[in-house]
Amino acid sequence: MFRKEGILEKINLQRDGNKAKVYQVRQVRNIILKYELGGKSDV
Repeated sequence: MFRKEGILEKINLQRDGNKAKVYQVRQVRNIILKYELGGKSDV
């Protein structure tokens, strides 16, 4: 389980072999985009 202050969603990652499951990757990506956690690019 992963949490970050200021983020409402909780993330629960479970391995599928040595990788996260596809739907979990989508959930994490959506949260990163929603809260602009990746920083902004100068491109």
